[in-house]
Amino acid sequence: MKTASPTTKVFYLLYTLVEGVPASAKIAAAIRRAVPVGAWTMTFNDVAAAEMPVQILTEEECWSALMSASLGRLAVTVGGVPDIFPVNFVAADRHLFFRTAPGTKLVELTVNNRVAFETDGVGQDEAWSVVIHGEARALSTQREIDDVAALPLRPLIPTVKAVFVEIVPQSVTGRRFTLGPEPSAILE
Repeated sequence: MKTASPTTKVFYLLYTLVEGVPASAKIAAAIRRAVPVGAWTMTFNDVAAAEMPVQILTEEECWSALMSASLGRLAVTVGGVPDIFPVNFVAADRHLFFRTAPGTKLVELTVNNRVAFETDGVGQDEAWSVVIHGEARALSTQREIDDVAALPLRPLIPTVKAVFVEIVPQSVTGRRFTLGPEPSAILE
């Protein structure tokens, strides 16, 4: 008969704690022998807290989070070299808009308009992150520019940012994180 490794025994016991399946006294005793005292402590509260620390946001929740934020990170890739830029933005009509000036960011968007965009927020008990993959384009018609200029989108630093850019999302994903201390590492 093959003996289970200490790791296998620990995972079996965790499975029994989470799934509510009673572990036999023989298995529990084997786990206690296999794991050195003080090496790995986990309480029932730790198991409960660790059960759902990450939740997937619906698309509606993602847009709600985007509407509450104003600073994000734009990721671009040119010639296989990734680059990332902090940008202030506004979400409107399920699109993102930001302003920029001529320079590296605008050149890279012109070479490869496929982008990723991330923004997040952190509160006392939870945090969230939303990622958008899509295509960026500089707005070209005066009507488009005037419509976006009417939104609450102003540069954060005292520079002229005359180019208005739109990100048209192809995918929107997000997660909410329950904040708290790292679970203990010893099974009690």
